[in-house]
Amino acid sequence: MDLVLDASPLAAIGRPFRAARIGSEGKWIGKLTGLVTESRFPPTTIGQNIIEGHLESRYIELGGTIFRAARVTSVVEDDEGVNVGIERYVYVRPPAKAPSLPEALTRCSSTFLRAKYAVGCDGKNSKVRECLNLGYDGHEYPQTFFFG
Repeated sequence: MDLVLDASPLAAIGRPFRAARIGSEGKWIGKLTGLVTESRFPPTTIGQNIIEGHLESRYIELGGTIFRAARVTSVVEDDEGVNVGIERYVYVRPPAKAPSLPEALTRCSSTFLRAKYAVGCDGKNSKVRECLNLGYDGHEYPQTFFFG
């Protein structure tokens, strides 16, 4: 984190991590304590939304643009960079329904962006990886996990 922004404010608002119970198949099977790290920060729990907010602010400060309510439809790479197809897309977890978009946002429902690089941070079922025919090097786990 320190490579992209000063992480001190994040560490200051996080809660110290002291212990966690480990569960499997509906039973507690262990406890995690005594975490040691070589970082200047002690183990801390911080909400993903808070970390994302800080990273977003820093990215915008560096001149980046973040597109929300859009999804990737295509990625085509050439010698100079990538063309990324995007379409307007608002996801709301059912049974909720997405609100209507303002008219200014419905005039253009899809477009292409040109960039030197495309970074696929869109999860395990990555559309970016799919478009570039890249495999998934992770592992499948039959268990359900809770990350805090």
